[in-house]
Amino acid sequence: MISASNGREEGKTEPSAEPLGDQPAAVRSAGSSSSLSRRVALFALILCVSFLATAVVLVLVLRDRTPRLTEARLQEAHRLWEQQGPDSYRMQLRKLGNRTDAVTIEVRDRQPVSFVLNGSADFPRRVWSYWTVPGMFETLEHELAGSADPRGAFGASEGATATMRAEFDPTYGYPRYYLRSVDPDPLNSGWQVESFEML
Repeated sequence: MISASNGREEGKTEPSAEPLGDQPAAVRSAGSSSSLSRRVALFALILCVSFLATAVVLVLVLRDRTPRLTEARLQEAHRLWEQQGPDSYRMQLRKLGNRTDAVTIEVRDRQPVSFVLNGSADFPRRVWSYWTVPGMFETLEHELAGSADPRGAFGASEGATATMRAEFDPTYGYPRYYLRSVDPDPLNSGWQVESFEML
């Protein structure tokens, strides 16, 4: 039946332009509570993920049982390299820390003849020697000397501390793993030798 006064069917209402305009207060309250619960759940999830990520980093750091680099260990490994190290070799390594570049260097008769960084060989010869074994030993000497003054040596913040860890090959003595950690600054640096081949 059509009402003459308003032109609408009796018992029917027009839709409201307001999203919750014609809902009871209890329904609106339930919707708000549900939205709040979702936000709380999302925040809790983000907090848990952040906690887990931090825990993983701490575990990785604490699990590094590599011995600390000392002057005595460095000199002992250097002597072993001088006595047993080959004159010709090919070495592949990966840089650690803020950069993870891949390096391949080939040495013949103690002279670098090939250097590739991240697949590119377009680098001046003056940088090649840094990644020979003697060049790596020289780097360790500078790093160890700078550990007493991380701010001056590595640009660390005031009061920062530096920790050096290294592992040397037991046969030839080359430094197959090195990591410098600076606390609390993100100035970690080092390398991991992935393969070493005599030529």
